[in-house]
Amino acid sequence: MAAPESVRITSRSESGSTRSWAVPVSTLESDLGTAVGTPVRAVGAGVVRRASSDRINGRILVLDHGRGVVTTYCHNDALLVRDGQRVDKGQIVARSGSSGLTTGPHLHYQIDLAGEPVDPLRFRAQHPRTAAGPSD
Repeated sequence: MAAPESVRITSRSESGSTRSWAVPVSTLESDLGTAVGTPVRAVGAGVVRRASSDRINGRILVLDHGRGVVTTYCHNDALLVRDGQRVDKGQIVARSGSSGLTTGPHLHYQIDLAGEPVDPLRFRAQHPRTAAGPSD
C-alpha cells in the first residue's frame, strides 16, 4: 500500500509526542495538506471497521485491510462508506475536511501493522516534502 504521492506533508508525529493543546499522540501519523472536499481514496481493499465521528478526530474512517494492516483517515468533511462495508483499492471513501480539533483542512493518515503504529511515509515511492507551519 502506498500513501498519496501528490499532497503536501504538513505535520509528522512520532509515538509519545504531545500536541500544543496537550492531546497525546499515541501513533505515528502524517497530516496531509488538502483542500476541503478533496476525494480520499482507500490505499487498499478492505472492510470499514469504523465510520463515525468524535470531538478530537472529527469524522473518522478506519479500514481493516486484513493480515493486521489497518489504515485510519481523520478530520474528514464527509464519510462516503459505512461500518462493515467492503471497499476496493482506490475507491473514494471520504472527502477531506477540517472536522474535529484542527487548525485547518487536512487529512490525518496513519497505518497500524499487527496493532503497532508505523510511519506511513515508509510506504511512499519517493521522499516527501514537509511543510512548516501549524499542524492538526
